[in-house]
Amino acid sequence: MLYWFRRFLSDKIIQDIYVSAGLEVAEAFILIPEAGLCYDYELRLSCWKKWESLYVERGYRTIPIETFIKHAYDAQPIAGLGIKRQEGENLIFFAPLASDRIRQYNTLIQKEIRKQINL
Repeated sequence: MLYWFRRFLSDKIIQDIYVSAGLEVAEAFILIPEAGLCYDYELRLSCWKKWESLYVERGYRTIPIETFIKHAYDAQPIAGLGIKRQEGENLIFFAPLASDRIRQYNTLIQKEIRKQINL
């Protein structure tokens, strides 16, 4: 998306797209035990990373992947959404951290499946 266009998006629109992108990654995580890592996982993750950085640019705290997973799994409210960072508060980018955790989880699940079918 062009930078000049993003400037005209409201905070609410950026937040909504950020949440949608985070939920896409959470759904991919939830499906790992049944279907393995989905083919468009990298696209989902890169989209979430992009919108997370825009959300941070607007001064908001980011949301960990666990919160998105809880919401996607059983519709728990997304806690911490729309909260502005305090002055001097460290930036936390959860999307890159989630990438490593999802890969580790996928590897663990695949090992468990192989063990169960004696491969």
